[in-house]
Amino acid sequence: MPMLDALEHLLEKHGYVTQWSKVSRNQIYRDLMKDVDVTSEHMRKMVLGERTPRPEFMEVLAARFNEHPRVFREYRRYELDKALDADPAFADTLWEIALTENRLKESASDVAHRGKKVPGPQAILKSS
Repeated sequence: MPMLDALEHLLEKHGYVTQWSKVSRNQIYRDLMKDVDVTSEHMRKMVLGERTPRPEFMEVLAARFNEHPRVFREYRRYELDKALDADPAFADTLWEIALTENRLKESASDVAHRGKKVPGPQAILKSS
């Protein structure tokens, strides 16, 4: 769930707001982050996806709700990036799973039909 959706879900789940409330989200965000060195504008940008939230920020925010930071998709991406960095062979495995699941087949076939060789995971990782 993207950060905005996850945060809205947590706010409702924990009784901060209901779908009918007129409470200012900025005030709620300020209250949630009062002990963290983040301005309300910076938080707004992270919540809206204009900035990538730091893992530490998501950990503190999730702890406010007594939840695991994996509730945020951005945190799960962070953990996946760490796993890929720690074990490059895992990237190959993940690539194969994605192909098997038909998530990348369409893109690969589009490239192949244009007469270009489809790059493997190692080539893609080296270029990034």
